[in-house]
Amino acid sequence: MSSRKERYESWKKEKAKAEAEKNHGSFDLPDLKPIEYLPMTKDKCEVIRIVSQPWESAKDGTDGYRIKHSMMLGDKKYFNVNWSFNRDWPLNQLYYFLTKGEYNKDTRTKTYEYAGCPILKKVLTNNQDSPYASGWKPQEFVLMNVIDRFDMEWHKNHKATKVFTKDAEKNDEGKYYPSYGISAKGLYMKIQGCADDNMIHPCDTDFAIRRLSEKEGDNWYKVFVPEFEARPIEGLSEKDGIKYLDYASFDPLTDEELSWERVNFEEDPRYKVTSTIKIYNHIKNLVKDVDTKYAADIKSSIGCSFTELFEEKVEEERKLFQAMQEKNAAKTSTSSNEAEAYKEESTNEETPKEEKEAPTRKTSRRVTKEEPVNEEKSLEEVISEEYLASYKKLSEEERASIVGFDIEKDEYVFAEGVDTAMCPECDKFGDENVFKCPYCGIEFDD
Repeated sequence: MSSRKERYESWKKEKAKAEAEKNHGSFDLPDLKPIEYLPMTKDKCEVIRIVSQPWESAKDGTDGYRIKHSMMLGDKKYFNVNWSFNRDWPLNQLYYFLTKGEYNKDTRTKTYEYAGCPILKKVLTNNQDSPYASGWKPQEFVLMNVIDRFDMEWHKNHKATKVFTKDAEKNDEGKYYPSYGISAKGLYMKIQGCADDNMIHPCDTDFAIRRLSEKEGDNWYKVFVPEFEARPIEGLSEKDGIKYLDYASFDPLTDEELSWERVNFEEDPRYKVTSTIKIYNHIKNLVKDVDTKYAADIKSSIGCSFTELFEEKVEEERKLFQAMQEKNAAKTSTSSNEAEAYKEESTNEETPKEEKEAPTRKTSRRVTKEEPVNEEKSLEEVISEEYLASYKKLSEEERASIVGFDIEKDEYVFAEGVDTAMCPECDKFGDENVFKCPYCGIEFDD
């Protein structure tokens, strides 16, 4: 067994890794198909063809997709949040309540009603003293599928598009630490404006987009349409030593390009609104403090406490998740019955008696989201005896993200989209939002 010091050093390394991931955003989840991003290089033009329709006229999930995202400091640690555009969403209501105040257009400053409150400071800055701290405030981004004209070989080999983004770095395993597309009110609007100025649809020709290392006026980007703006691009080509016009295409997309797979942002769990269950697990103490400190104001503002507001939404999400499980269980049961009937029929017709009566070898069974635990075989029946006591220590809320147990791998199966973290005691991975290890039972301070 490792020593206390060794476990501490291991835990420190995991925290450092988590901090690195925090700075770059969460990378692709292991059970999801990896996404290839096209990040921008400073002082170089990216020559691209946008294949997603603008989000304002999107026809399906592969078109331009708006997302609001922020990195929030919760009760104990940072976590990623994809925000809802619904103003009545609990986190929006909490944020608007705490940050209400008067805005001065002349000075471009806001006087907050709860100025001086430590809770407000945390929301506005994530408890940082930097003047650039954005706190909980979400930034709005647009995700788009694009063709990278500098990497056509990749497109042809993978038969897929890339996702255009400001930044994205790869780790040692080749997975990305992506940002979330491009600024909705910055670069995206600049691209739309450039298309409008040249009287073209944004998907009808290539763009050359340059990210600047130093701001020019109010701009961090330059956007060109090579088809109509050859002269300035030739000047940049000479400066950079890259013949940009040789890569640009002014023609309609080919049948091959049109056939390439595109990321469906609407269906991809990486971009879905973060569940209230996860958010509430991270800020439960803060919500309680807000309710205690501003009880009268909250009552007149929303008619109930924020604790009640969050818990009502949490219960709604739990019921929805349970309904999905039951629906999948019914499908699995029907499929299993049909398969068993077919197997029995085939056995009766084709298998000799001595083979039919031979003992069968026990095989491992993985209970997944598509094959959830049901009344016929409960989760506790398939969990290794070694972990059962620890599992029983978890509350119903803490068990919500566990949807099965892989007997062959001797590990839990978590719901799609759940982020996991390593336990410093047993080195196994559990839901990062649960502060108890489902394997060894240890409780975490952070």
